[in-house]
Amino acid sequence: MSVFEFGTCKTDYKDGKNLCRSDFVHDEKYCASLEKALQLLGLPQPQPQDIFRGTRHDLLFLNTHGIVLRIGHTHIKDLINPAILQPLGWLEDRGLMQGGLPFCIAIYPGSEIMTQFINNSHGISLTPGYISDVLSMTEQMQHDLNDDNTGVIRVQDDDGHIYAVPLVIDIDNQCVGQNYKSEETAIRKMRAEYNAQTPGDVIELYMKQVFLNATNLLPSTTEIKIEHWEKAFAQHAPLRHAFWQSFDRTDIHSATVNTQARDAFWQTCRTTLNTAVDLNYPMWTAERDARGRLTFKRQETPATIKVSLYRPWTAQKADIPFSKNTSAPRV
Repeated sequence: MSVFEFGTCKTDYKDGKNLCRSDFVHDEKYCASLEKALQLLGLPQPQPQDIFRGTRHDLLFLNTHGIVLRIGHTHIKDLINPAILQPLGWLEDRGLMQGGLPFCIAIYPGSEIMTQFINNSHGISLTPGYISDVLSMTEQMQHDLNDDNTGVIRVQDDDGHIYAVPLVIDIDNQCVGQNYKSEETAIRKMRAEYNAQTPGDVIELYMKQVFLNATNLLPSTTEIKIEHWEKAFAQHAPLRHAFWQSFDRTDIHSATVNTQARDAFWQTCRTTLNTAVDLNYPMWTAERDARGRLTFKRQETPATIKVSLYRPWTAQKADIPFSKNTSAPRV
Protein backbone atom coordinates (compact mmCIF):
# COMPACT_ATOMS: atom_id res chain seq x y z
CA MET A 1 0.00 0.00 0.00
CA SER A 2 1.27 3.49 -0.91
CA VAL A 3 2.13 5.88 1.91
CA PHE A 4 0.37 8.56 -0.14
CA GLU A 5 -3.41 8.81 -0.33
CA PHE A 6 -5.37 11.49 -2.13
CA GLY A 7 -8.69 12.63 -0.72
CA THR A 8 -11.66 14.73 -1.81
CA CYS A 9 -12.56 18.29 -0.89
CA LYS A 10 -15.84 18.50 1.01
CA THR A 11 -15.67 22.15 2.04
CA ASP A 12 -15.81 24.02 -1.28
CA TYR A 13 -19.08 25.44 -2.57
CA LYS A 14 -18.31 23.69 -5.91
CA ASP A 15 -18.28 19.91 -6.29
CA GLY A 16 -15.06 20.03 -8.33
CA LYS A 17 -16.39 17.78 -11.07
CA ASN A 18 -17.21 20.24 -13.87
CA LEU A 19 -14.48 20.96 -16.41
CA CYS A 20 -14.74 24.05 -18.63
CA ARG A 21 -11.07 24.40 -19.68
CA SER A 22 -8.09 22.19 -20.55
CA ASP A 23 -7.77 18.90 -18.64
CA PHE A 24 -4.32 19.26 -17.06
CA VAL A 25 -4.31 15.66 -15.87
CA HIS A 26 -5.48 13.74 -18.93
CA ASP A 27 -5.02 15.95 -22.02
CA GLU A 28 -2.24 14.60 -24.20
CA LYS A 29 -0.63 18.05 -24.23
CA TYR A 30 -0.06 17.95 -20.47
CA CYS A 31 -0.20 14.37 -19.21
CA ALA A 32 3.42 13.46 -19.99
CA SER A 33 4.72 16.54 -18.18
CA LEU A 34 2.48 15.93 -15.16
CA GLU A 35 3.43 12.26 -15.02
CA LYS A 36 7.11 13.24 -15.03
CA ALA A 37 6.58 15.82 -12.27
CA LEU A 38 4.70 13.39 -10.03
CA GLN A 39 7.43 10.81 -10.61
CA LEU A 40 10.08 13.33 -9.51
CA LEU A 41 7.98 14.16 -6.47
CA GLY A 42 7.65 10.47 -5.61
CA LEU A 43 3.85 10.67 -5.79
CA PRO A 44 1.40 8.22 -7.37
CA GLN A 45 -0.68 9.04 -10.43
CA PRO A 46 -4.16 10.24 -9.38
CA GLN A 47 -7.38 8.41 -10.06
CA PRO A 48 -10.28 10.32 -11.70
CA GLN A 49 -12.11 10.65 -8.36
CA ASP A 50 -9.04 12.30 -6.81
CA ILE A 51 -9.08 15.36 -9.08
CA PHE A 52 -10.85 18.57 -8.03
CA ARG A 53 -11.58 20.77 -11.06
CA GLY A 54 -11.12 24.41 -10.14
CA THR A 55 -11.82 27.39 -12.35
CA ARG A 56 -8.30 27.61 -13.78
CA HIS A 57 -6.45 24.79 -12.00
CA ASP A 58 -6.80 21.15 -11.05
CA LEU A 59 -6.26 20.35 -7.37
CA LEU A 60 -5.08 17.19 -5.63
CA PHE A 61 -5.59 16.92 -1.86
CA LEU A 62 -2.97 14.73 -0.21
CA ASN A 63 -4.83 13.45 2.85
CA THR A 64 -1.89 11.60 4.34
CA HIS A 65 0.36 14.67 4.42
CA GLY A 66 -1.78 17.82 4.69
CA ILE A 67 -0.65 19.04 1.28
CA VAL A 68 -2.51 20.47 -1.73
CA LEU A 69 -1.11 20.17 -5.26
CA ARG A 70 -2.23 22.95 -7.62
CA ILE A 71 -1.85 22.03 -11.30
CA GLY A 72 -2.15 24.49 -14.16
CA HIS A 73 -0.58 27.60 -15.67
CA THR A 74 1.04 29.67 -12.92
CA HIS A 75 4.01 32.02 -12.60
CA ILE A 76 4.97 31.59 -8.94
CA LYS A 77 7.34 34.57 -8.85
CA ASP A 78 4.45 36.88 -9.73
CA LEU A 79 2.61 35.69 -6.63
CA ILE A 80 5.27 36.39 -3.99
CA ASN A 81 3.29 38.58 -1.61
CA PRO A 82 2.70 38.70 2.17
CA ALA A 83 -1.08 38.42 1.70
CA ILE A 84 -0.85 35.29 -0.49
CA LEU A 85 -0.17 31.77 0.82
CA GLN A 86 3.27 30.80 -0.50
CA PRO A 87 4.06 27.34 -1.89
CA LEU A 88 6.49 24.95 -0.26
CA GLY A 89 7.89 24.19 -3.70
CA TRP A 90 7.00 23.77 -7.34
CA LEU A 91 8.05 22.23 -10.64
CA GLU A 92 7.27 23.78 -14.01
CA ASP A 93 7.43 23.16 -17.75
CA ARG A 94 8.27 26.28 -19.73
CA GLY A 95 7.75 24.35 -22.92
CA LEU A 96 4.02 24.52 -22.14
CA MET A 97 3.25 28.23 -21.91
CA GLN A 98 -0.17 29.86 -21.93
CA GLY A 99 -0.61 33.61 -21.65
CA GLY A 100 3.04 33.91 -20.63
CA LEU A 101 2.53 31.43 -17.77
CA PRO A 102 4.33 28.06 -17.56
CA PHE A 103 2.59 24.78 -16.79
CA CYS A 104 3.21 24.34 -13.07
CA ILE A 105 2.70 21.81 -10.29
CA ALA A 106 2.85 23.73 -6.99
CA ILE A 107 2.87 22.20 -3.51
CA TYR A 108 0.92 24.16 -0.89
CA PRO A 109 0.45 23.58 2.85
CA GLY A 110 -3.10 22.72 3.90
CA SER A 111 -4.90 25.77 5.30
CA GLU A 112 -8.29 26.21 6.88
CA ILE A 113 -10.57 28.53 4.94
CA MET A 114 -12.20 31.67 6.28
CA THR A 115 -15.68 30.17 6.36
CA GLN A 116 -14.38 27.37 8.60
CA PHE A 117 -12.62 29.83 10.88
CA ILE A 118 -15.78 31.89 11.30
CA ASN A 119 -17.62 28.77 12.47
CA ASN A 120 -14.75 27.41 14.63
CA SER A 121 -12.82 30.45 15.87
CA HIS A 122 -13.41 29.66 19.59
CA GLY A 123 -13.02 33.31 20.46
CA ILE A 124 -9.75 33.81 18.53
CA SER A 125 -9.61 37.18 16.78
CA LEU A 126 -8.48 38.00 13.29
CA THR A 127 -5.27 40.02 13.21
CA PRO A 128 -6.00 43.78 13.23
CA GLY A 129 -6.49 45.43 9.86
CA TYR A 130 -7.77 43.94 6.62
CA ILE A 131 -6.22 41.66 4.04
CA SER A 132 -7.53 44.06 1.39
CA ASP A 133 -5.27 46.75 2.87
CA VAL A 134 -2.20 44.52 2.54
CA LEU A 135 -3.16 43.70 -1.06
CA SER A 136 -3.67 47.39 -1.77
CA MET A 137 -0.32 48.25 -0.16
CA THR A 138 1.44 45.93 -2.61
CA GLU A 139 -0.70 47.02 -5.58
CA GLN A 140 -2.50 43.70 -5.90
CA MET A 141 -5.98 43.54 -7.38
CA GLN A 142 -8.80 42.54 -5.02
CA HIS A 143 -11.70 41.50 -7.23
CA ASP A 144 -11.04 37.79 -6.61
CA LEU A 145 -11.03 38.18 -2.82
CA ASN A 146 -13.79 36.34 -0.92
CA ASP A 147 -14.17 34.05 2.10
CA ASP A 148 -14.07 30.89 -0.04
CA ASN A 149 -10.59 31.56 -1.40
CA THR A 150 -9.19 33.16 1.75
CA GLY A 151 -7.27 30.89 4.08
CA VAL A 152 -6.37 31.37 7.72
CA ILE A 153 -3.14 30.63 9.55
CA ARG A 154 -3.21 31.02 13.33
CA VAL A 155 -0.08 32.41 14.98
CA GLN A 156 0.96 33.24 18.51
CA ASP A 157 2.59 36.60 19.11
CA ASP A 158 5.40 37.36 21.56
CA ASP A 159 2.86 38.11 24.31
CA GLY A 160 1.19 34.72 23.94
CA HIS A 161 -1.94 35.99 22.18
CA ILE A 162 -3.28 33.91 19.29
CA TYR A 163 -4.39 35.66 16.13
CA ALA A 164 -5.76 34.37 12.84
CA VAL A 165 -3.96 35.75 9.79
CA PRO A 166 -5.94 35.76 6.51
CA LEU A 167 -4.15 34.78 3.29
CA VAL A 168 -5.40 34.40 -0.27
CA ILE A 169 -5.11 30.68 -1.09
CA ASP A 170 -6.32 30.42 -4.67
CA ILE A 171 -5.26 33.59 -6.45
CA ASP A 172 -4.53 33.59 -10.18
CA ASN A 173 -1.85 35.49 -12.06
CA GLN A 174 -4.64 37.43 -13.74
CA CYS A 175 -5.21 39.16 -10.37
CA VAL A 176 -1.61 40.31 -9.91
CA GLY A 177 -0.79 44.03 -9.67
CA GLN A 178 1.42 45.54 -12.34
CA ASN A 179 4.47 46.12 -10.14
CA TYR A 180 4.68 42.35 -9.57
CA LYS A 181 4.81 41.65 -13.30
CA SER A 182 8.49 42.57 -13.61
CA GLU A 183 10.38 41.00 -10.72
CA GLU A 184 13.19 39.34 -12.65
CA THR A 185 15.67 42.14 -11.86
CA ALA A 186 14.94 41.81 -8.14
CA ILE A 187 15.19 38.02 -8.36
CA ARG A 188 18.59 38.22 -10.09
CA LYS A 189 19.77 40.65 -7.41
CA MET A 190 18.77 38.17 -4.69
CA ARG A 191 20.81 35.45 -6.36
CA ALA A 192 23.87 37.58 -7.13
CA GLU A 193 24.20 39.68 -3.97
CA TYR A 194 22.88 37.39 -1.26
CA ASN A 195 23.77 33.96 -2.62
CA ALA A 196 20.13 32.88 -2.82
CA GLN A 197 20.85 29.42 -4.12
CA THR A 198 17.33 27.97 -4.39
CA PRO A 199 13.88 29.25 -5.38
CA GLY A 200 12.95 28.87 -1.71
CA ASP A 201 15.77 31.26 -0.76
CA VAL A 202 14.49 33.75 -3.34
CA ILE A 203 10.97 33.69 -1.90
CA GLU A 204 12.22 34.08 1.67
CA LEU A 205 14.58 36.94 0.89
CA TYR A 206 12.04 38.74 -1.24
CA MET A 207 9.38 38.40 1.46
CA LYS A 208 11.80 39.53 4.18
CA GLN A 209 12.53 42.65 2.15
CA VAL A 210 8.79 43.29 1.75
CA PHE A 211 8.21 42.94 5.49
CA LEU A 212 11.12 45.26 6.29
CA ASN A 213 9.82 47.89 3.89
CA ALA A 214 6.19 47.52 4.97
CA THR A 215 6.47 50.13 7.71
CA ASN A 216 7.26 52.78 5.12
CA LEU A 217 4.40 51.68 2.86
CA LEU A 218 1.68 51.51 5.51
CA PRO A 219 -0.10 54.71 6.54
CA SER A 220 0.53 55.92 10.08
CA THR A 221 -3.12 55.35 10.96
CA THR A 222 -3.13 51.65 9.99
CA GLU A 223 -4.13 48.91 12.41
CA ILE A 224 -2.23 46.29 10.41
CA LYS A 225 0.22 44.19 12.41
CA ILE A 226 2.55 43.24 9.57
CA GLU A 227 4.56 41.10 11.99
CA HIS A 228 1.59 38.71 12.18
CA TRP A 229 1.80 38.14 8.42
CA GLU A 230 5.53 37.62 8.78
CA LYS A 231 4.94 34.96 11.44
CA ALA A 232 2.36 33.27 9.20
CA PHE A 233 4.90 33.09 6.38
CA ALA A 234 7.65 31.81 8.71
CA GLN A 235 5.45 29.01 9.99
CA HIS A 236 6.12 26.88 6.89
CA ALA A 237 9.71 28.04 6.25
CA PRO A 238 11.35 24.79 7.50
CA LEU A 239 9.23 22.73 5.08
CA ARG A 240 10.02 25.11 2.23
CA HIS A 241 13.72 24.75 2.99
CA ALA A 242 13.39 20.96 3.17
CA PHE A 243 11.69 20.81 -0.22
CA TRP A 244 14.49 22.72 -1.93
CA GLN A 245 17.09 20.42 -0.44
CA SER A 246 15.48 17.83 -2.73
CA PHE A 247 15.56 19.65 -6.08
CA ASP A 248 18.26 21.71 -7.78
CA ARG A 249 15.88 23.59 -10.10
CA THR A 250 12.23 23.98 -11.04
CA ASP A 251 12.35 22.66 -14.60
CA ILE A 252 10.52 19.33 -14.86
CA HIS A 253 12.73 18.02 -17.66
CA SER A 254 16.16 18.94 -16.26
CA ALA A 255 15.68 18.91 -12.49
CA THR A 256 17.80 16.51 -10.48
CA VAL A 257 16.15 15.00 -7.42
CA ASN A 258 17.85 13.96 -4.19
CA THR A 259 15.52 11.08 -3.35
CA GLN A 260 16.75 10.77 0.23
CA ALA A 261 16.05 14.47 0.93
CA ARG A 262 12.71 14.25 -0.91
CA ASP A 263 11.58 11.26 1.13
CA ALA A 264 12.66 13.07 4.30
CA PHE A 265 10.55 16.07 3.25
CA TRP A 266 7.45 13.92 2.81
CA GLN A 267 8.08 12.14 6.10
CA THR A 268 8.33 15.49 7.87
CA CYS A 269 5.04 16.60 6.33
CA ARG A 270 3.41 13.39 7.52
CA THR A 271 4.85 13.86 11.02
CA THR A 272 3.50 17.41 11.33
CA LEU A 273 -0.05 16.50 10.21
CA ASN A 274 -2.43 17.81 12.90
CA THR A 275 0.53 18.03 15.29
CA ALA A 276 2.89 20.90 16.15
CA VAL A 277 6.49 19.69 15.74
CA ASP A 278 9.71 21.59 16.47
CA LEU A 279 11.81 21.86 13.31
CA ASN A 280 15.26 23.40 13.00
CA TYR A 281 15.79 25.84 10.19
CA PRO A 282 18.80 27.98 9.05
CA MET A 283 16.86 31.25 8.90
CA TRP A 284 17.95 34.30 6.91
CA THR A 285 18.57 37.44 8.98
CA ALA A 286 18.66 41.05 7.82
CA GLU A 287 20.98 43.83 8.93
CA ARG A 288 22.33 47.12 7.58
CA ASP A 289 26.01 47.70 6.82
CA ALA A 290 28.04 50.82 7.64
CA ARG A 291 26.51 52.59 4.63
CA GLY A 292 23.00 51.74 5.72
CA ARG A 293 22.49 49.21 2.94
CA LEU A 294 20.35 46.19 3.70
CA THR A 295 22.18 42.86 3.68
CA PHE A 296 21.06 39.29 4.32
CA LYS A 297 22.87 36.25 5.63
CA ARG A 298 22.11 32.82 7.04
CA GLN A 299 22.08 32.35 10.78
CA GLU A 300 24.92 30.13 11.89
CA THR A 301 22.70 28.61 14.59
CA PRO A 302 19.42 27.27 13.17
CA ALA A 303 16.20 28.65 14.58
CA THR A 304 13.53 26.32 15.97
CA ILE A 305 9.99 26.75 14.62
CA LYS A 306 6.85 24.82 15.52
CA VAL A 307 5.28 23.55 12.30
CA SER A 308 1.85 22.02 11.70
CA LEU A 309 0.02 20.89 8.58
CA TYR A 310 -3.73 20.39 8.33
CA ARG A 311 -6.33 18.88 6.01
CA PRO A 312 -9.48 20.89 6.77
CA TRP A 313 -10.91 19.99 3.34
CA THR A 314 -12.12 16.69 4.85
CA ALA A 315 -14.72 18.61 6.92
CA GLN A 316 -13.99 16.23 9.81
CA LYS A 317 -13.86 17.82 13.26
CA ALA A 318 -10.49 16.21 13.98
CA ASP A 319 -9.02 18.00 10.92
CA ILE A 320 -10.14 21.51 11.85
CA PRO A 321 -7.05 23.39 13.09
CA PHE A 322 -6.89 24.27 16.74
CA SER A 323 -9.91 22.90 18.49
CA LYS A 324 -10.86 24.54 21.76
CA ASN A 325 -8.18 22.74 23.77
CA THR A 326 -5.21 23.38 21.50
CA SER A 327 -3.03 26.39 20.78
CA ALA A 328 -1.36 27.85 17.73
CA PRO A 329 2.28 27.09 16.99
CA ARG A 330 4.60 29.78 18.26
CA VAL A 331 7.14 31.10 15.77
